[in-house]
Amino acid sequence: MNSLSFEAALHKYVVLFAETYWLPCAWFFSYFSYRPHLPAMGLDLNGISGASKCMVGCEVLIRDVKPGVKILKLVDRATRYFEALWEIPEGVSYNAYLVETSSGFVLIDGWKRGWGGLLLKKLEELGVLNRLTHVITNHLEPDHAGTLPELLKSNPRLKVLGHIMAKNMIRDFYGAEPDFKPVSDGEEVAIGGLKFKFVHTPWLHWPETIVTFVEDLRVGFTCDVFGSFGGFEQVFLSELSEGERAAYFKIAKKYFADVVGHYREFVLRSASKLKEVILKSDYIAPAHGLVLSRDEALKLLEMYEDWSSKREKRIVVIYGSMYRFTEKIAEDAAKSLAEAGFEVKTYKFTDTERSLVSEVVSDALGAEGLLVAAPVYENQLNPLVRWVLEITAHKTGCNKVLFINVYGWGAKSEEVKRFLSNLKCREFDVIELKPREAVEESAKLIEKIKSFFLK
Repeated sequence: MNSLSFEAALHKYVVLFAETYWLPCAWFFSYFSYRPHLPAMGLDLNGISGASKCMVGCEVLIRDVKPGVKILKLVDRATRYFEALWEIPEGVSYNAYLVETSSGFVLIDGWKRGWGGLLLKKLEELGVLNRLTHVITNHLEPDHAGTLPELLKSNPRLKVLGHIMAKNMIRDFYGAEPDFKPVSDGEEVAIGGLKFKFVHTPWLHWPETIVTFVEDLRVGFTCDVFGSFGGFEQVFLSELSEGERAAYFKIAKKYFADVVGHYREFVLRSASKLKEVILKSDYIAPAHGLVLSRDEALKLLEMYEDWSSKREKRIVVIYGSMYRFTEKIAEDAAKSLAEAGFEVKTYKFTDTERSLVSEVVSDALGAEGLLVAAPVYENQLNPLVRWVLEITAHKTGCNKVLFINVYGWGAKSEEVKRFLSNLKCREFDVIELKPREAVEESAKLIEKIKSFFLK
């Protein structure tokens, strides 16, 4: 059987399988379509043995972070779009932490909504479900607090601690009204002989976000802060090779840009608080990604501050092209800008290729500028490129944008200018071209494009 007929036969049976068994097929596609991307990023996710397997593209890892602290890690390779927006071929994990006290156990954060039954099962297998006394919610988003309803149903006497806003949010999201204690910024609460200190970190990335520091154990639990994408079967960043660690920080930047990027000014406002927690901790335990040592967390905090405030000599080229006219000028410009000394990242949206918007946003964070090229579509701005630029500017800000507008019969330069002005781009310009000009006169326009970014 030749490769073409084999692929056709495989497709036939996969479609039949999907029609009959949709849920297992979700795992099939997520695992085999997405996992091959990972080795290209320098990551080995074959991981450690002994994990408790679960159905449909996930697995559970339970390990000690240090004596008295366990991680309950749900590795999720079935979710393709984080927050239903961001493409994550790397997968993602949801990390809950179990802290042992003299009076029982405290659960810090939880798993994504829909996995409550599995979390209860794992807690029961550990013999701690009936010994839970408190749940700490650092952040009420349902990828962390989504298992709270099942926990409260299993034990209505559980005491829940969180930001003062969390009480109403628990009611509004989950219809629950637990025994709730609000914690103020800097407050210390003694539970079973351990001292829990709470630090408010608003808008990282919701208004009620807090960080929990257990002084006696020297562990900081930071929820989304210092998190990362990645369906790693490892628990600690130190378990990765040097090359894998470098790749991890790249994924961590993508996570930061996509999730926290819009609120990056609040990173700078909370940086001193976060540094204080790190310096007092042996480990920083986020709710996504890998557990960090003190030095690793300090390095990531420094990166956070740089990502929030600095620009690099990088141009991100974003283009849409239906019939390859726009592609010609965009690719020629990208090559010329690279020769002029810029780091150039190119993302394309064509009839055969579609880049990951999650990675567009990551590379746009801290870039000197954006070169955007798109054909007019039905007498308006190309809707896909418009959305990509809009979400990118929302997450990363808008510094310098040069927009190449290719049109057949309806020029849109004034509409583009209004659009860029509404995005609050610091500096922008628009070049209008007919399709033929985009191909035949691209060389003449290169100097104009370079001069825009070099001035």
